Amino acid sequence: MVCPHDESDRCPCRKPRTALLFEAATKWHLDLDHSFIISNKWEDAEAGRMSGPTAILIRSPWVGQLKGDVDDLRTAVDEIKRITFERQKK
Repeated sequence: MVCPHDESDRCPCRKPRTALLFEAATKWHLDLDHSFIISNKWEDAEAGRMSGPTAILIRSPWVGQLKGDVDDLRTAVDEIKRITFERQKK
């Protein structure tokens, strides 16, 4: 799924706005509160934080530090496993 609009359009589907995530959740029957977003873009992470999924931001030279940042995809997967395990214990 992709937003075809320019930032100046201020549409609801351009990240960090959340319309695309809610559309995906409806289309594919996703439970956003039990989903994850992994990205190296702050806009994706922020959209996740605003719509329910746990957002994991992969650090990069052009992205600032945010809580929950990881160094690489492998570490992101490890973090998902840890979070999932903690959720199952509750």
